[in-house]
Amino acid sequence: MKTLALAALASTALATPAMAGPYVTGSAEFTGSEGSYTGREVLGRVGFDKEFGKVTPYVELGLGQNQPDEGDSQNLWLAEVGAEVALTSKLSFGGYYEHKKYENNDDPDWKVNVGTKYRF
Repeated sequence: MKTLALAALASTALATPAMAGPYVTGSAEFTGSEGSYTGREVLGRVGFDKEFGKVTPYVELGLGQNQPDEGDSQNLWLAEVGAEVALTSKLSFGGYYEHKKYENNDDPDWKVNVGTKYRF
C-alpha cells in the first residue's frame, strides 16, 4: 500500500493555491453517521508550493484537535504532500498523501486522494 501512496505522491494535488510560495490554511470538518452528529476536527496548516512548468508540488504541516461529540478531545499533527499537473489550459490532474497522528493513538491515519479538475 505504501507503494501506491508514493506513486500517487509522485504524480500529483487538487487544492493548491495559484501563487507559488508560503501560505497558511485553516479548516473545520464536521462529521456524522446515519443522521447524527459525531464530532469535528479543527486544523491549521502552514504550506509551501512552487510551480515548475506544468507541475506545482506542495507540502503542508499542521496541528489540530479532534473533538468528538462524546468522549475526550485529542490533539493531532499532520503532514501532507502533493502536486497538481496542468494537462491542458483547462484540465488538471492532482493528488496528495496525508499522514495524521492523534495523541492517544499509536496507529496514524493516512489518506491518498487523486482526481481531476476542469475549468470552464
